[in-house]
Amino acid sequence: MLMRIPTATLHGAVAGNRVWTEAEREVLVDLYLTNPRPSMDVMAAKLGRTKDAISTEVSRLCLRVPGAQPRKCLPCQRPFFSSWIGYRICPRCELLVMECA
Repeated sequence: MLMRIPTATLHGAVAGNRVWTEAEREVLVDLYLTNPRPSMDVMAAKLGRTKDAISTEVSRLCLRVPGAQPRKCLPCQRPFFSSWIGYRICPRCELLVMECA
């Protein structure tokens, strides 16, 4: 028996999440690195996202790592934050590299 679940209770891709654009990521990075840092509520409101989406993208971009700097990923050329100069593969590409090994 199929049941209909209200859209408000769904999570992930089923809930209609949209892909982050590079422009949105740049705005998020600028907001996150400002001093003093705005609250998650403010960042979510400016980007039209949920607090969970903001938190997840901050983690994916490695913004919480102390001393992280923006670098380009060698495979995909997207900018990401890495904690040291030898870390040149973004978390997304890292999964692909691990699968190929």
